[in-house]
Amino acid sequence: MLTRRLIRIKVLQTAYIYEIYQHLNNELTAPYRLEDALGSLRSNLNEFLDLQYFFISLLPLFSRKADELLREEEKKHLPRQEYINLLRPLAQDAFCAAIHNNNALRDSEYVKGLEANLEASAFLHIFHEWIRSDAYRVYAAVSLTDKKQRFVAMQKLASELFSWLFQSWYDEIEAEEKILENLPHNNQSNVPFGKSYLQQLFVDAPLSHTSDMELAVKQVTERINKLKDLPVPDTKLTSKPVLPDEQEYAEQLLLKMLTNTEEHRDLIKANLHNWELDRLKKTDLIIIELGITELLYFPDIPTRVTLNEYVDIASQFAANETLPFINGVLDNILHQLESKGRIKKNFEAQK
Repeated sequence: MLTRRLIRIKVLQTAYIYEIYQHLNNELTAPYRLEDALGSLRSNLNEFLDLQYFFISLLPLFSRKADELLREEEKKHLPRQEYINLLRPLAQDAFCAAIHNNNALRDSEYVKGLEANLEASAFLHIFHEWIRSDAYRVYAAVSLTDKKQRFVAMQKLASELFSWLFQSWYDEIEAEEKILENLPHNNQSNVPFGKSYLQQLFVDAPLSHTSDMELAVKQVTERINKLKDLPVPDTKLTSKPVLPDEQEYAEQLLLKMLTNTEEHRDLIKANLHNWELDRLKKTDLIIIELGITELLYFPDIPTRVTLNEYVDIASQFAANETLPFINGVLDNILHQLESKGRIKKNFEAQK
């Protein structure tokens, strides 16, 4: 299942998009309403599972591409031995084969759709970039006969592959944005934006927010690193599908935040010293609002858990200098609400 941390982040992302659309509603032919935000949240929660599938299924795809290229090379009149030595460890990797046989991945229609990447030129380019990396060469140097070392080496390689893909994709986007910044506005339409190799690969990924990529990489890497042996077909390699109580928690958190915005912002205004509400970054404001929402409307969640969770989330999405500010505002609001008897928590939740 998704952790509460991830659910809170998905609600934060959805609330942020909702706020953006509210400023555009006068310009939109079909205004973005609360029910639209709830529908988007449901989709994003389910798509996050597919994003994990996307990353973990890349391991057997890379292995199968290595096997295909290895067979082609070995058939040549003058095969390149160095190239063969690079390809063979990945082509014969038992870890990748075990993931390929995982029941959840084999049954996923989404994963089946990724098979087309094997023949894509962008995928081949990325594959060759990767096997030329230092991390891959360290992996390839491990003895093929030492199963334990190869297992550990593949765990490490998977982590490094996911991080490399994410960082390379992000670097491509930044490079294209710099090109656009230096071009006259009337020439920008001629730039093949989104056509670079990683972006062609990730066009298949269910990305609703850039930050999802990093979150999914972390989730999948943690699961792979916890394995003590080769996964069997029924090993859980990703989060479980969103459970009904998780869905209910996410929807209620979003709904109660958006329908009580005026009260929440009055509380925040009262705790801004020498600062105006409209000067707050939208992300910081929403993080504080979500914290207030949990304090007021979720009796099963301890107050300290709420404060700690949203300060931690702020460390991912807010500027470092605002962390003490967010923590201070939420703490002050908690004390004010407690003094007025407005915090109603179940006894068990506060233990």
